[in-house]
Amino acid sequence: STGGSVLEVVDVLREAGAEVLGVASIFTYGMQKGLDRLAAANVINHSLSNFDTLCEVAAEEGDIKPEEVPPESLGRKLDEWVIRFSAFAEKRIGMPTKGGNHMLDIQHLTRRYQNKLAVSDLSLTFETGKTYALLGPNGSGKTTLMKMIAGLTKQTSGEITLDGIPVGPETKKHIAYMPTESYFYSYMSIADAGKYYADFFEDFDERRYEEALQRMELNPKDKIRTLSSGMNAKVRLALTLSRDAQVMMFDEPLNGVDILTRKQVVDEIIRNRENGRTMIISTHLVDELNAYIDVAIFMKNGVLERIGDRAALEEKHGSLTNLYLSIYGGKEEEKHVEAAQV
Repeated sequence: STGGSVLEVVDVLREAGAEVLGVASIFTYGMQKGLDRLAAANVINHSLSNFDTLCEVAAEEGDIKPEEVPPESLGRKLDEWVIRFSAFAEKRIGMPTKGGNHMLDIQHLTRRYQNKLAVSDLSLTFETGKTYALLGPNGSGKTTLMKMIAGLTKQTSGEITLDGIPVGPETKKHIAYMPTESYFYSYMSIADAGKYYADFFEDFDERRYEEALQRMELNPKDKIRTLSSGMNAKVRLALTLSRDAQVMMFDEPLNGVDILTRKQVVDEIIRNRENGRTMIISTHLVDELNAYIDVAIFMKNGVLERIGDRAALEEKHGSLTNLYLSIYGGKEEEKHVEAAQV
């Protein structure tokens, strides 16, 4: 809040006692090692709850404790102590020293639109590095859930946190969302859309965007308003995947696109399942992404109907398509599944 560097903040906190200094030191170490601010904030929370344990470990090892450092020596001892403290932390309580876990947690989430309950008392945890399929017919609550995670729609009640931090301005930089609808201005070319994203998102990689356009055979000079629905979807996909977000969400990315375009879309999504990213994909087209799904989530009328490991569900039910039909069963849902098999 002082607007200064992390070390300046540590200077301000020195008089507050050993515990605060230790936490600030870990924050400093995390920033030096490349932790983003969200992950560093999580480290602070972790340090506060385990500070006594860590100091005990340091004492057992015969190493330095923060209260043993004379105030006049803090500047010189800070780096040395932080590195040692971090080593203890990683060994004893599993505190991260680089990168962030970016665990997405949802507790008792509800969203009501006047008399309609779009999402009802939903609790879910999305683990780092896994690919999730969000399945269900229209009106099941998939899009509403994604928009709440993205911070575009406010929940009526309940909580959504990323690494313990409630969804808001700080978490938006770590969550990328591809909506179903087109959202471009009529004057925009494909290249303009990339510049638009670069202005809004610090993590947007223009080179990655250009490479994605080439792979998907899109001309940057083309006006977006002239594109087919499939080509429009590919532009939205390229924009989303060109961010360096740790949580990526795709709302019906295969909707309204032909078979060849579906393959391109799937290939691009799978190509970006790296660096511990969490991928959440809503779809009616169960079979298209089946081989790449780690966890299948079935929603019905805003309620969590079923969740499970994809391989285990397939072993029990024969296929996710079979399970989809057994859960939803109606003629309209059968049409959605049949479309996936065409």
